[in-house]
Amino acid sequence: IYGLSDEWAYACAAKSFQALSTHEHNAFRETVENMEDGIYLSWRIYMSLNRNKAAGAVIDLGKCLQKSEKLKFHGFIFEGDGLLNSDKISAAKAAYKEAAEIAEKDKTVSQSYKNLKNLSMVYIKLGDIALKEDDAIGAKKCYSEALEIKRKNAEDFPSYESRRDLSVSLNRMGDIALKEDKIQEAKKYYSEALE
Repeated sequence: IYGLSDEWAYACAAKSFQALSTHEHNAFRETVENMEDGIYLSWRIYMSLNRNKAAGAVIDLGKCLQKSEKLKFHGFIFEGDGLLNSDKISAAKAAYKEAAEIAEKDKTVSQSYKNLKNLSMVYIKLGDIALKEDDAIGAKKCYSEALEIKRKNAEDFPSYESRRDLSVSLNRMGDIALKEDKIQEAKKYYSEALE
């Protein structure tokens, strides 16, 4: 990573990730936004370097974050990701559904970009699980929900990030169309994703 040896990068990411995962939830109170960024960065590096070792730490971090009202949503996402990487699909689905309930409540309080993005993220994750379970209909339903939210975000909050998020959902819908042998529909989704 960035020209560093994998061993050194792994050691740094593991230390950072373990430090973040062992903090009590009240340590996050004042710097939630910065901590979210740090947690995600450490998690991404850690997961990319060693998925097997990371799954348990991700689950532990998720459970720690669930103690904080502000970070509870992310806690269920992390727990679900760790469980999914451990091939515990039904437990991962349950964690993602908990995250979906929180995101739905947040959406009713505020239609902010972040709240809508969180909800669409859960739908994408549930759609990915449905695909793992060979449930193309369930995946399409989840991806359609995510696409609807991401279209709204791209329209109401135009930015590079909202457009990129929209392209992720469009690609997922294109993938589903291909699975259903709907080539023209897939082309439509893929073309729109590239715009």
